[in-house]
Amino acid sequence: YNRSAAAINIGDTNDHFFCSRELLTRFGHEEKDNGIIERVLKTFFIVPHTWADEELAKAQTLYERLNNRLDKAPAETRLWYLAALSLADYRLGRCEKALERLKKVAISNEPTTAPQEAQALAVIALCHARLGENEKAIEALRLSDNVIKNATPFNMAHFDHWRRNYLVKEATQLIQGQSHGSLTNSFRL
Repeated sequence: YNRSAAAINIGDTNDHFFCSRELLTRFGHEEKDNGIIERVLKTFFIVPHTWADEELAKAQTLYERLNNRLDKAPAETRLWYLAALSLADYRLGRCEKALERLKKVAISNEPTTAPQEAQALAVIALCHARLGENEKAIEALRLSDNVIKNATPFNMAHFDHWRRNYLVKEATQLIQGQSHGSLTNSFRL
């Protein structure tokens, strides 16, 4: 999981995809640990890719498990799960669904240091940018940057920061018109 983030940070997508596949192989049948499911989904969907059908089927199963347990998730882990599910929704072209999930994240102007909030705001920025709502995307990026500015090394591990940076870079490219955003092959939900 952390090796994947390190690979993303140095631009080694081949190693990231290796890590993604390894996580999916080892934990693609996880039934009980929502934290593991969240990490596998986040790693699987952080970088756009065309996945094999059997890989997507495993990801779909994990998505459904986490989605079905979301309402019962403890408050301290709920935003992590929302961010992972919303990232999957974004990659699969369901920006409106992702934004609906995350609509309460950017409401507060209170300073925060939560890495999951920084990542969720980056997903919000991606969705708005994909929808051509650049002002909203820029505002979400600003809020995400504020989270990082308030974070201490204890609050924001390098790995979380690297994942967030990857999403911010992609959103920035969308806003600047350098990319049309990448969708992965879809699965039914």
